[in-house]
Amino acid sequence: RRLRTSALSHRDSLFPSRDVSLAGDGAYALPASGVPPVRVVVFGSINIDLRADAKGRWPKYDATTVGTFSQSAGGKGANEAVALARLGMRPSLVGVVGDDEHARWLLGRFRADGVDTGGVRAMRQYADGRVASTGTAVQVVMGTLRSGDKRKLTVSCAEANAEV
Repeated sequence: RRLRTSALSHRDSLFPSRDVSLAGDGAYALPASGVPPVRVVVFGSINIDLRADAKGRWPKYDATTVGTFSQSAGGKGANEAVALARLGMRPSLVGVVGDDEHARWLLGRFRADGVDTGGVRAMRQYADGRVASTGTAVQVVMGTLRSGDKRKLTVSCAEANAEV
């Protein structure tokens, strides 16, 4: 099967050469599946998710406890782009991050998952002169599933995401 179009050239990023070939008559030969690769552009937030899990009851007053820590890639736009890549699509992510270690770690993870991060802009500072930072979501989870009192508090800090 072939897709004919005068609007696309063989250099068009929508049809990379590894997926679609240009025949001598100017038509594109589709991949074996017969479906051209899907390119999706996702605009949205990019966050570093920081989570602390602790057992016990949620305190009524200030308290200190021991727990475990985890870090993961997040943000609604970024999560959607990764999910699309895992479904075999070719997502491009558009967003804003700080010029910091969190951003470098996140962008490396997204690229490893098959997300094009060429549309992500790293900013050093906001218009008011403050140092820009990558969006962050901090979660504190307490309780146990067995007791049924597991609760979560999430603080979402938009930071550079507010510049999208």
